Amino acid sequence: MKTHHTLVLLCILGTVVASTAARADAPRYDFMDLGYQSINDPASTGLTSDHAFGLDGSYAFTDRFIGIAAYAHESADFNMFGSGSASGNSYSVGVGYRFPLNSNVDLVPNLSYISTNASANVGGFSSSTSDTGYDVGLQLRAMVTDQFELDGSVDHSSPGSSTNSVSVGALYNFTPVFAVGVGYGLATTNAQNTNGWTLALRYYFK
Repeated sequence: MKTHHTLVLLCILGTVVASTAARADAPRYDFMDLGYQSINDPASTGLTSDHAFGLDGSYAFTDRFIGIAAYAHESADFNMFGSGSASGNSYSVGVGYRFPLNSNVDLVPNLSYISTNASANVGGFSSSTSDTGYDVGLQLRAMVTDQFELDGSVDHSSPGSSTNSVSVGALYNFTPVFAVGVGYGLATTNAQNTNGWTLALRYYFK
């Protein structure tokens, strides 16, 4: 999906939600997420059983400026040139700026620094690599009700080969401090698509 088409879809989503949920509270930004992701890789990569665990969060320094940070560990079986395994870690830290579109819908451009490392072991031979770069993104957060949230985002990241990604998600706040969510994402790198489903548990600390 091309980025400008995705931006149009995000704007449409924001307009629809804003027109139907003007009485909902604004999204909150002081939280931490624990997530699990199941990933489907292109056959040409040789990766199977790919999954990741992650921890991320955000903190509102002001009513507009937001700090963000994330860590993820990914592992998979590697079935090219013999059987083996692969794993990697990623770390990121950055900032975002909140633009309220109305009382319950926010648009948040963000920029993060990313550090990644990965290793593979096949037939007794191993290799590793590390890289750094940036991620620039645009997120839409919309509270449909005080308990139900819809999200959408587009990102461009630079570590290794450049990647463009789009994701959508839904979150249900079942208590004032805990929420559960589900999301779907699609990433394109070197004209190859990778997609995945994410489950998340959120804790609001404010």
